[in-house]
Amino acid sequence: MSKQDKFTRQLAKQRCLFENEECMSVNLTCLNVNIRSLSKHFDELQALLVTKKIKPTVIGLTETWLETNDMAKIYRLNGYHKLITCNRDWGKRGGGGFYIDDK
Repeated sequence: MSKQDKFTRQLAKQRCLFENEECMSVNLTCLNVNIRSLSKHFDELQALLVTKKIKPTVIGLTETWLETNDMAKIYRLNGYHKLITCNRDWGKRGGGGFYIDDK
């Protein structure tokens, strides 16, 4: 049995503590994109999301190349909280960020 199967079985055995003691189904979908300049490829990111049948819960971005965390306010995606970023203190490249579903 794989580690993933064991983990899934362990989760299934745990008792859910929600309303009426029923288990809630939680779906988590992630998308990771090496964007290589969010400012240059933001429109392409938006177009990519339109083509997806399932809305990702979390979108991870690498190589955002944003100069400051304040620049993240410019790049808003409908249906997501504002971009959470971590940028390099030096150099022009690097940095990463996450969009998280607003539901």
